[in-house]
Amino acid sequence: MAEDAEFYVKIVCDVFRAASEQNKESPVTEQQQARARFGWTLLNGFAKSRDFLRSRQRKERCKRGFRGRRSARLKRTVLSLQSNIGKLLAHAPDDPGDRLWPQIVIRECLEDWQAEQIEQGVVIERFNMRGG
Repeated sequence: MAEDAEFYVKIVCDVFRAASEQNKESPVTEQQQARARFGWTLLNGFAKSRDFLRSRQRKERCKRGFRGRRSARLKRTVLSLQSNIGKLLAHAPDDPGDRLWPQIVIRECLEDWQAEQIEQGVVIERFNMRGG
């Protein structure tokens, strides 16, 4: 998923219904349920993997995530995708240069995107990371 934003978008689309379909009573097949269940597990595991955020190409991957957001807009799952991107970014380590959280590349991407839903996803995940 770190290498292919379109794949990431596809997983999010399997897990979350499009905004236009959320209030509709449409039947869900067993295959759709299984894909959603496995997709949810995959997204949660991916969000907790810091390898995505530690690589040398992280700025480019961050930009690819933005392109994935645009792809999802076509599928009308933008809010769910943005929340998941925020959840992923919440696990970023501190920046080794200035020792601030998150890494400078993540800060730059958040500034470029100006997406409230992504920022809210970060805040919610950071809150949830405190434990119970």
